Amino acid sequence: IFSIFRLAFPVILSQFLVLLMQVVDLHFIGHYVNDVGPAALSGVGMVNSLQGFGLVIGFGFLAGLEYRVPHALGEGKPALAQEYARVGAFLAVALALIWMAVAFGAMEFADSWGLPPDSIDQSKKFQFPILLSLPSVMLFMVTRIILQATGRAQMVTFALVGANVLNVLLNLALVSGPFGWPRFGVVGSAWATFFSLTFLLALVALPALRALGHPHSIARVSAPELRRTAKNLLRVG
Repeated sequence: IFSIFRLAFPVILSQFLVLLMQVVDLHFIGHYVNDVGPAALSGVGMVNSLQGFGLVIGFGFLAGLEYRVPHALGEGKPALAQEYARVGAFLAVALALIWMAVAFGAMEFADSWGLPPDSIDQSKKFQFPILLSLPSVMLFMVTRIILQATGRAQMVTFALVGANVLNVLLNLALVSGPFGWPRFGVVGSAWATFFSLTFLLALVALPALRALGHPHSIARVSAPELRRTAKNLLRVG
């Protein structure tokens, strides 16, 4: 049981710390965005739901990496692990861009959803930075799998803690307006999360590339490789 928990704990912690950013955003918006009241929270919740649907779909598609990458490394086939990583990164970006288009399109019809106009207005202010962060979150999942498969799960934890600390500091600066600074409301909170997630990816990307060796080769994805490897990943995911 302990060995299973030791393997599962980094995954559980990473998901918790990613969700913690949303909790921090809601805390600062609920306490410091007083001009529109509950409308800000409902607008933020709407966008977070759209982002959450995209992440669930993306994580499902990429779940095959959890199996394929460790097995390839365990079988002594680092080139195969690199192939899965390349295609996984490609799929992560492609899925994120597709869902961004879907979410932005859905928000164009938000006026017909029967929601209060103030909530829709706040959601449209919040949506761009949050949805723009989707590629970073999806690529982070790929890097987390690589680092965990190569015995570097602690790096993921440290990066997540650092990103959450940055998110709190940016929310303090952009939402609460200390020292008489201007308050940017829901927009400030959204950009705080965007920069924190970008920072998170920056911390783990290079170590993940180095963990597999030959980082320059990760960027090259051929069409036959994409079709073959994506099929194998999606069969598992």
